[in-house]
Amino acid sequence: ASMGKLVGSLRSFLQIRSMKEQAVANVWWAIASMQQQLPELLSLMPQLVPMTDHVAKDMVPQAVSNVIWACATCTLDDQLLQKLLPTLAERVFELLFLRPD
Repeated sequence: ASMGKLVGSLRSFLQIRSMKEQAVANVWWAIASMQQQLPELLSLMPQLVPMTDHVAKDMVPQAVSNVIWACATCTLDDQLLQKLLPTLAERVFELLFLRPD
């Protein structure tokens, strides 16, 4: 029952659209890290995709890496992955090739 409360609290927290890019990446990482113990956390991923899409342009390399790792670790649903990958790929391209030296 307490785990259900935790997931419910996280779901409410994720409805706040003003999360910073690092916080979004941290939530991805936490879900991927705890999915074995709390598989209910995976139900939060559909909420994270649009949020990530919104802040990805400001993510540092480590945050992008954490999100990509979490997607792979959690075997993110194809439909959600198709929504998220173009934004992440664009950010990776920017970080690799458009960084001012």
